[in-house]
Amino acid sequence: TLARRYFLSEGVFFNKLVNLKALLNIFFLQIQINSDEKDKRYDSFIATMLERDAGKLSMPPNVKFVSWNYDLQLELSLKNYRGKRIKDIQRDFQITPSVFLHKPLEVDLDNFAVVKLNGTAGIYDRQRDRNTHELADIDDFYAGHIFPKEMIALFKELSENRKTTCLNFFRFSWENYNINRYIENDLSQETQNIAAEIFSDTQILVIIGYSFPVFNRKVDLKLFESLPNRTIVYIQDTNAKARKIIVETPAASP
Repeated sequence: TLARRYFLSEGVFFNKLVNLKALLNIFFLQIQINSDEKDKRYDSFIATMLERDAGKLSMPPNVKFVSWNYDLQLELSLKNYRGKRIKDIQRDFQITPSVFLHKPLEVDLDNFAVVKLNGTAGIYDRQRDRNTHELADIDDFYAGHIFPKEMIALFKELSENRKTTCLNFFRFSWENYNINRYIENDLSQETQNIAAEIFSDTQILVIIGYSFPVFNRKVDLKLFESLPNRTIVYIQDTNAKARKIIVETPAASP
């Protein structure tokens, strides 16, 4: 809600949105790197779905993720099985946006893929020198714990350096502008288009713990309008009232 308010305001509030997103980036870095705890739901799902063929691990090609989450829990869970760096996990399992999948996005939908509609928190533009930039992820920044002094320095870098790409890789779907000249395409729109293409070829849709918040209604409507008429939809939610709302809400206003 706060990010949305800053986005709709003018002048100094835009800088506050930049600072808020920089802070959220650092928060997710700190929580996910400094803690050994991972979301067990991801690990359970991956252990069930992951396959080994000729020594190679892979996810079923007919399974796709479309997520509003911008954390790295899925990547970190996959890393437990592959032991690779985050950006290599993102490349191998087509998790986008990522260091490898950007401007323009190229996703092979004949294989497993993950589309994050709000982007990914934890990808940055490292400026090696005046003319050299390279994209990096959390593995490139820290091998272990992030200490308070490092967090403060990183926040200052992200909030003051308007050229950093973290603000484009992590952007809410309702942010309809490009604030970074280094990113040539609108990643939000591209991720939505890929998600809509996934929905258009979906036979079974499983909605997990999602309440269709008002902020996401335009994108949700776009996606559900792409569904074939015969798609079977399963709703997994511990809140019976939430399930009832989802089922009974007219298609025109998800």
